[in-house]
Amino acid sequence: QALPLFEAAGDNYRRALTLLAIGIAYYQLNDARKALDYFDRAIALSLTLKDRRLEAGAHTWAGGMRDIIGDVDKALDHYHQAIKLARNGGSRFAEGSALLNIGKIYSDLADWQQGLDFYGQALAVYKSLTDATFEAQTLNNIGVAYSRSGEQEKGLDYLQQALTLQRAGQDKNSQSRTLINIARVYRLMGQYEKARTSCTQAQAIQKETNNRAHQADTLEEIGLTYSEEGQPDKAVDYLVQAIQLQHTLGNLRREGVILASLGEAYNRLRQPDKATEQFTKALSLLQEIGDLSNTARALEGLARAENSRGKLDDARKHIEESLALIETVRTRASNLQMRSAYRASVENAYEFYIDVLMQEHAKDPSQRRDAEALQASERGRARNLLDQLGESRINIRQGVDAGLLQKQRELSQVLNAKADREMQLRARKASPEDLATVRREISTLEDEYQQVQATIRQSSPQYAALTQPQPLGLKEIQKQLDADTLLLEYSLGRERSYLWAVGPNSLKSFVLPKQEEVEKVKDRVYESLTARSVIKSLETPAQRASRIAQADKDFEQAVSELSRMILAPVARELGNKRLVIVADGALQYVPFAALSVSSVATYQPLIVDHQVISVPSVSAFAVQRENLANREPAPKTLAVVADPVFSTSDPRVKKDVSQNSSETSTRSFEHLPANTTTTAQLSIPRLPFTRSEADRILAVARAGSNLKALDFRANRAMATSGELSKYRYVHFATHGYLDTTRAGLSAIVLSLFDEQGKPQDGFLRTHDVYNLKLPAELVVLSACETGLGKDVRGEGLEGLTRGFMYAGARRVVVSLWNVNDKATAALMQRLYTGMLRNNKTPAAALRAAQIEMLRTTQWQSPYYWAPFVMQGEWK
Repeated sequence: QALPLFEAAGDNYRRALTLLAIGIAYYQLNDARKALDYFDRAIALSLTLKDRRLEAGAHTWAGGMRDIIGDVDKALDHYHQAIKLARNGGSRFAEGSALLNIGKIYSDLADWQQGLDFYGQALAVYKSLTDATFEAQTLNNIGVAYSRSGEQEKGLDYLQQALTLQRAGQDKNSQSRTLINIARVYRLMGQYEKARTSCTQAQAIQKETNNRAHQADTLEEIGLTYSEEGQPDKAVDYLVQAIQLQHTLGNLRREGVILASLGEAYNRLRQPDKATEQFTKALSLLQEIGDLSNTARALEGLARAENSRGKLDDARKHIEESLALIETVRTRASNLQMRSAYRASVENAYEFYIDVLMQEHAKDPSQRRDAEALQASERGRARNLLDQLGESRINIRQGVDAGLLQKQRELSQVLNAKADREMQLRARKASPEDLATVRREISTLEDEYQQVQATIRQSSPQYAALTQPQPLGLKEIQKQLDADTLLLEYSLGRERSYLWAVGPNSLKSFVLPKQEEVEKVKDRVYESLTARSVIKSLETPAQRASRIAQADKDFEQAVSELSRMILAPVARELGNKRLVIVADGALQYVPFAALSVSSVATYQPLIVDHQVISVPSVSAFAVQRENLANREPAPKTLAVVADPVFSTSDPRVKKDVSQNSSETSTRSFEHLPANTTTTAQLSIPRLPFTRSEADRILAVARAGSNLKALDFRANRAMATSGELSKYRYVHFATHGYLDTTRAGLSAIVLSLFDEQGKPQDGFLRTHDVYNLKLPAELVVLSACETGLGKDVRGEGLEGLTRGFMYAGARRVVVSLWNVNDKATAALMQRLYTGMLRNNKTPAAALRAAQIEMLRTTQWQSPYYWAPFVMQGEWK
C-alpha cells in the first residue's frame, strides 16, 4: 500500500527503502524469487539516487537471493559490488554482510580456505562494530566450514561459541540454525543421541518462529541421523518431508543435497533402483549450481547403487567422476590442515573405488584392475605429505613479505607458550573450565598459524611455479624397487581388505579380512606387547613375573593370529627379501618386524630373515628419493643431543653433572603422575641411560667431527640454530611428548631450564621441525612414541616423522610405544656400531642390532627391540 503512494509523491528514497522492506518480508516468508524482484528494483532506484550505502545493502540482499536459487556467479558479482560500494560509502555493516555472504558461497562450494578468509574479515568488521548478532552468525558459519572440511571438534567449538552469543541476545532464528548445525556435527562424530537432542531443541524454537527452511533442515538432520545409525527405514519419511518443503521454498541446493541423502538411505535399505532415481535427480540440481562437494557425494552414492545392481563398469565410471571432483576440492585449500581434514572426510570414496576395481579384477584378471587399484591406493594416501615433499625442494619463504614471516615466527612462539601453559594446568589438575579456555586459545592460534602458512604459500613466487607431484602408477612404483626388495601395500576396508605384493617385475594381490577383524587382533598384539610399561608398577616381583608371563603368552597368540591374517597369504613371495611396508589404518601401529610367518613351532620374528622398512606411501618416498638424489653429504659425522635438564631440583642446576639416579624408566612423561605442588611444574624424570647412550654412541664414531650436546646444551635454541645441519647423523635421546589430536604440538623434550634455573621453552615441536633445514642421512628419535601422531584417515600418522622428512632427513628411526630407557641405550649402541664401524647401511644396521637384542636373554622380548622402525631410504 505504501509503495505507490511514495511513487506518486516522487519520494524515490523512501520508495527504495520500501522495495527493500518488501523484499526482506518475502525472504522471511521463504519466497526468494519474489524477494529478488524487489531487490533488483531497489538496486536500479538506488543507482539514480547515487546512494552508495543503500545500493550496497540492496546488492547484498540480491546476492543472497541468487545464492538461494542457485545462481552463484551472479550472487558473487552482487557481493563484490556491495563491498566496493560499502567501502567507498563508509558502511562497515554492509561491508561485513557482503564478506560474510561471500564466505558462505565459497564454503558451500567446498572452497573452505577462501570461505574462512572472508569469514575472518567479516568477524573483524563485526567485532569493531560490537555487533553480537552478526558476530555470532559469523562464528556459526566458521563452525560449519570447519565441520564440512572434516574438522568436527573445531567446528563444534565455534558453533557453541555462536550459540552462547545468540542465547544472550534472544535471537530465536539464529539459535535454531546453529542447533541444526551442532546436530550435524554430533552426527558426523557418531554421537547420535546428542544429535537428536539438538534437533529437538531446534524444533521447539521452530514452533515459535514457523521458519519452514529451518524445519526442512531439521527434518533432514533427523533422517540422516537415523540412516547413519542403522535405521534407514525410519529415515526415509523424514527426508521425503524435507525434500517437499525445500521444493516448495525453491531452494535448489538444499533440495539437491537432501535428495542425495534420501538416495543414501535407499542404498542402506538395499533398494538400488530407488537410490539411483534420487541420486539422478540430485545430480541434475547440484551440477547446475556448481556444488562440487555435494555433486561428488551424489556420484559416489550413484556408484554404490550401481555396484549393488552388479553393474561394476558403471559403478567404476561414477566413482571415478566423484574422485576427480574430490581432488579438485582438496587442492583448492592452501591450508594443509584443512586439506588433510577434507581428505579424511571422503576416505570412504577411495576405499570404495579400490573395492570396485578389485571386484572387477576378480571377475577378469586379464584386465589387471589390481594394478589400477594399487594406483588408487597410492592416490588415496599421504597426499598432504606428497605435496609437502614436493614443496620441500624449494625455499618457499624466498620473495615473501618479511612482515608475514615475522608473524609466523611470533605465532609459533605464542603457540608454544600456550601449549606449555596447557601442560602446566594439567600437571596441577586445573579445572575443566581453565583447560577448556587454554585449549580454545591454542585452537585459535593454530588456525592463525595455518592461515599465515597458507598466505605464505599463496604469495611465494617459487610455490606459484611449483608443479605438485602426482601419485605413482605400477610401473613407476616398480622402478623404485630392486631385485632384493618386495613392497607390501595394505588397504583396510569395511567389507574386505587388500594387500598388493610388488616386485620390480611382478604384482600379486590378495584379499584379506575386513578392517574391523584386523583391528581387534591388532589391539591384542599392541596391548600384550606393551604391557611391560604398565606391569612395572605392580607391588611385588612375583606379581610382576606372573603378569609378564601372561602378557608374553597373550602376545604369542595374538601375533600368530595377526600374522595369519595379513602375512600368511603372501608368505610364498617373501623369501629373504627386504620388505617395504606401506601400512594402512591400525596397521601403522604394528611392529612388522615382530610378526612371524615361520612354520617352526618356536616364535621366529620376521626380522630374522628380512630387513623391514616403513614408508607412508611409495609416491612420497619416490619424491623424497628424487629430491635428495644428488645432495652433498653434510661435512661432519654425528650430533648427539641427550640427557637434558627438566627440573630445578636436578643437581646439575648447581653445577653438579653427576647422574642422580640409576633407576630405569620409559622415555615418556605423558602417562606419569603429575607433580601437584604449587610450582605447577610437570613431573618429568631424568633419563639416566640417555647419557650413557650418548657416550657409547660417540665412542663408536671417529673422533674429531662430532657434537656432544648434553645437559643444558641439549636445548631448543641449539636445535633450531642451524648447528645440526652440519651433521650426517643426528641423534636425540630424551623424552617424547605425543599429542594425538594436534599433530603440530607433538614434541621432543629438551632442557626446560638454564644453568641458573631460569625456565625456558624446551619443547621442539612438530611445527618447529618443519622449519628446520636438516640435510641428515639419518635422524634417530630415541624417545617414546615418536613414530606416532595424529591419525588422519587416508593421510596416516601426522607428527614428528613427517616433520623431519620435510626438513631433509633421508631416513628417520622412530618408536611405536613407550620404550625402556636401558634397553634403548643398548640397542642404539649396536645400531651405530653397525653403521660407523661395520659400514652397514642404516637399515641393515638396525636389523642387525635388533637381532642381537633378540638373542640376548635380557632383551629378547619384542617389547625391548621391536618399537623402533625405520622410515625412508633403505639403500
